Amino acid sequence: MKKILLVDDEIVFRETIRDSIDWRTEGFMYCGDAPDGEVALPLIEQLLPDILSRPESGNGSARNPARPRLPAISC
Repeated sequence: MKKILLVDDEIVFRETIRDSIDWRTEGFMYCGDAPDGEVALPLIEQLLPDILSRPESGNGSARNPARPRLPAISC
């Protein structure tokens, strides 16, 4: 089962996504969420998610803050 960590600055978005998907039925384990990369990085290192979901930034280039340390994480 793939673990997913959601990163978004909008708490309503994070809660809506978390609560509206039956993660186990879809083959995922929702392991947590964070409001930004600074908060997410320690969670990523601790939880080792398979998928890091974060929206595009305003300039169109979402950067994975974990990529240098954990290159196997999918974004």
